[in-house]
Amino acid sequence: MDALQMLRDDHLKVKDLFRRFDEAADGTTRKAIVDEAIAELMIHSQLEEEVFYPAMEREGLPDLVRHSEEEHAAADRIMVELSSTDSRDKTLEPRFRLLVETVTEHITDEESQMFPRAAELPRDRLSRIGDQMAALKERLTGAAQATRSPAATTSAGPMAVTRRTARKRTTAKRATAATSTTRKRTTTKRATAATNTTRKRTTTKRAAAATSTARKRTTTKRPAAATSTARKRTTTKRPAAATSTARKRTTTKRPAAATSTARKRNTAKSAAAATRRARKVTSAKRPAPGTSRPAAGSRTSTRSTTRTTATR
Repeated sequence: MDALQMLRDDHLKVKDLFRRFDEAADGTTRKAIVDEAIAELMIHSQLEEEVFYPAMEREGLPDLVRHSEEEHAAADRIMVELSSTDSRDKTLEPRFRLLVETVTEHITDEESQMFPRAAELPRDRLSRIGDQMAALKERLTGAAQATRSPAATTSAGPMAVTRRTARKRTTAKRATAATSTTRKRTTTKRATAATNTTRKRTTTKRAAAATSTARKRTTTKRPAAATSTARKRTTTKRPAAATSTARKRTTTKRPAAATSTARKRNTAKSAAAATRRARKVTSAKRPAPGTSRPAAGSRTSTRSTTRTTATR
C-alpha cells in the first residue's frame, strides 16, 4: 500500500467530517461528528508519529517533521477540551471551528511541503512504509471499536482509552523529539559560540597585525624623516660654512689690501720727502739774482756745506 495515498485518504475523510458538522441540525448530531473526527484524527496522528515521521527523518526531513509535530500538539490540546465538552455546551462549536482551522492548515502544509519530498523516495520504500501504517491502523481501529461498548464507555467519550494510549505514545515521542531538539540547539549554540570566539580571536589578531604593521610603517617613516631633517640641517650648515669661509677670506684679503695701501702711501710719502729735499738742495745751489758766481774755493765750500746738510 502506498503511504502517501493512505494519508491523503485520511485527510479527505476528516474534511468530509468537517463538512458534515456544518450540515448537522442539532447538538447531539454535532457531538457525534466531533467524537468521530477526534477518533480519526488520533489514529491518523499516531500513524504519522510512529511510522511516517521517523521514516521522513531518516530521509533527511527533520525540520518538516518537527513542524508537523508542533501542529499535532496544538490539535491535541483542542481535542482534549472537545472530548469533555457536552453537546449542549455553547463552546462546542467555536472549539470545533478552531480544530478545523488548525487541522486544515496542517493538512495544507503536509501535502504542499512534506509529501512532494516523500514522493521522491523509491516506490518500494513508500510501499513498505504504507504496509507498516496499515498494520498499525488495523490494531488501533480494533481497540477503538472495543471502547465503543457500553462497559468501556467513559464520561470522556467513546475514544477515551484509545486517546489515552495514543497520548502516552505521542507524549513519549514528543519528549524524545524535544530532548533531541534541545540537544541540537545546545550543540548549535556551542558551535555558534565557538565560531564567535574564533571570529573575535581572528579579529583581535588582525587588529594586532594591523597595529604592528602601522608601527613598522611609522618607524620606517621616522628614520626617513630624521634623515631628511639631517640632510636639511647639513645643507643649511654647508651654506653657513661657505659664508663663514668667504667672510674669512674677505677679512684676510682686507688686511692685505690695507697693508698694500699703507705701503703705497709710505712710498708716496718717501718720494715726496725726497722731492722736497732735492728742491731744497737745488734752491741752495742757485745764486740769488745780482750775485756773482762764487770762486772755486767758495764752490768747494758750498758743496761741502751741501753734503753736510744732506748728511744731516
